[in-house]
Amino acid sequence: MIIDVRKEDLYKKMHIKNAINFPVFKYFFYGKNLMLPPLDKLVKTFSDAGVDDKTNLIVYGNKELIWAARAYWIGKLLGHKNTALLGGNFLSWKNASYPISKNTQRNKPKKFIPRVDDSIMKTKLATFIAINKKII
Repeated sequence: MIIDVRKEDLYKKMHIKNAINFPVFKYFFYGKNLMLPPLDKLVKTFSDAGVDDKTNLIVYGNKELIWAARAYWIGKLLGHKNTALLGGNFLSWKNASYPISKNTQRNKPKKFIPRVDDSIMKTKLATFIAINKKII
């Protein structure tokens, strides 16, 4: 499954063929402080998109890799091992004359079961300890 994290209007104009649209600020941030969305919202997002543990996810955006990386990281955080970043962005895909489309992709919903990987997310306390830790 190909995930386009660009704004919805850009997706509607043109996107990688068969990509679904998860605008990054709508689905992968929460609240004024741009925190991680609640787990139940993430599970619903992935389930509604048709993601299960057998789905391969390929994430892309515009030239700003940071937004696609956010979606990639969330996939990994939720324990979805088959998550990858596209080598490039939408423009490089289009310029290579690979398939693009204006058709909106809809997938049949599936049951997404998160397996949260705590090793890739640290608490605020752990971060403060790491910052103040002296190197010997």
